[in-house]
Amino acid sequence: MSMKKFACMFLLACVFVFPCFGEEGNLQEVLDFALRTPVLNTTPGPEYNLDALDYAMNCGIAQTPQGRLWACWIAGGDSPDAFCVCARSDDDGATWSEPCLVVDPPEAPNGCRVRCLIANFWTDPDGKLWFFFDIGLSGQDSRVGLWAAFCENPDAEEPTWSEPVRIANGAFHNKPWVTKDGTWILPVELYDRYYSQWSFAEVGAGFQGFPELDAERGITLLTSSDRGKSWQVRSRVVFPVSAGEEPVLLEKTDGRFWLLARTPLGMFQCLSSDEGHVWSAPCPAFANPVTRFCLIRLKSGRLLFIRHGSPAGEEKHRARLTACISEDDGKTWSDGLLLDTRPNVSYPDGFQNADGKIYITHDFDRGNVAEIVLSVFTEEDVLAGKLVSEGSRLGVVINKRSQK
Repeated sequence: MSMKKFACMFLLACVFVFPCFGEEGNLQEVLDFALRTPVLNTTPGPEYNLDALDYAMNCGIAQTPQGRLWACWIAGGDSPDAFCVCARSDDDGATWSEPCLVVDPPEAPNGCRVRCLIANFWTDPDGKLWFFFDIGLSGQDSRVGLWAAFCENPDAEEPTWSEPVRIANGAFHNKPWVTKDGTWILPVELYDRYYSQWSFAEVGAGFQGFPELDAERGITLLTSSDRGKSWQVRSRVVFPVSAGEEPVLLEKTDGRFWLLARTPLGMFQCLSSDEGHVWSAPCPAFANPVTRFCLIRLKSGRLLFIRHGSPAGEEKHRARLTACISEDDGKTWSDGLLLDTRPNVSYPDGFQNADGKIYITHDFDRGNVAEIVLSVFTEEDVLAGKLVSEGSRLGVVINKRSQK
């Protein structure tokens, strides 16, 4: 065989073996792969059992009308290998099922990982359980996509889920805010492209991270006036450096909307006096390590803040997870209830149920111990700085890395 013929055959082989690199059409096929409707695996195999998982990053928890708890977290790593697993409890969190719902998309045609890195549960005012999650290529493809599915029988022996619908570019970490007039609002984050460049090479040669989406980068407020059937863009806010991560939205007692987000410079905030159409310039908020936090409006009207350390802000690391209460809409905070004294605790999420009990999940030492931890307590516990209510408990383990 001549060298010329061999070279031609080699080039042809490269086209078929490595179809995504160096050819625009095939790169587009990879990009479109992340737009395919993902499968909700409701009968996961033993490869997803708790004793097979070696990583755990907390996402969130919700409770259904009959009391079932649903928790979700990321396994595989904070990486292109990320996938989401979900478990449930029918005894108020004392024991948990093996994963009963998994989102683990297949690889793209070039072998690029399609991952699920962010998710959360939310029970809407009608008792319907929603599952929000993101799908993207590699670690960060600078587009990702926010998907939503719902379950109308979440307390059933075999719950049934709607087909997921892609509702926006970006991702959504926390829970929707429902305004006084019943409007649902999601603050959706879309990262700057530079934030994602480390994963571009895996997606494909020449991939630049969707520059056509640069005008959308930041935190976009999506609203729904028809209980999640359709969504509209209300406004967009750009926070310093990273455009804003892991945003939290709530309404202050004076009617202003309050938007907070994590940035590399710390926690930042902005305010709106016209229901989120126009926002003040973002400025620093509370002292807290640069990590996800949890802020909840309680039924009493008080605010609950799950943070690291005391309100003095002396804690600089992801340690000493603490629940604090504010009686004056966030101006001052109680010393609080220490939920977890250990280092490497992070990513709290939770809710308060109709009975007044507060449920918070967080993770501990994600890549080694891989714990997902549940705390159940009341406002009285937080104000007392210790557990004083019947049924309150800390340190309930939902998931932990197997010692086998």
